[in-house]
Amino acid sequence: MNRAGPPSVHDRSGRTSQVVTADGTRPVRLAGQVVGVLLPAGAADHYVPLHMLGDQMLTLPTARSVSARVFTEAEHAQNHCRIGNQGLALKVIFDWLGQAGGRTADPAAR
Repeated sequence: MNRAGPPSVHDRSGRTSQVVTADGTRPVRLAGQVVGVLLPAGAADHYVPLHMLGDQMLTLPTARSVSARVFTEAEHAQNHCRIGNQGLALKVIFDWLGQAGGRTADPAAR
C-alpha cells in the first residue's frame, strides 16, 4: 500500500503523530526502526515555530538517538531551511552524519 506523506507513529501517550523533522524531511530508517534523527530548527522559522521542537522530539520514542540543533540569528541561519547560511546547515548535517557513521563533509575522509 502506498502512503502519501510522512509515516505515523504512536507516542507514549497513545496519540498518533506524523513524524516530520524540522525541515520537513523523513527520519533515517533501518529495517523499519528509526535509527537516528537530526532535527534542525531555526530560531525565527516562520513555517515551523521553535516551540514545536520539543513536541517533534517526543514523537520519536523508539529512535536510538535524537539530536536537535537550533540555528540562530547570530549565525544568519534562523530562517526556514536555514536561508542565509545554508553552508552552515550542510556542515552541521554532514558532521552529524559523520558521527553517526555516515557521510562526512571532509573530502579526504571519503
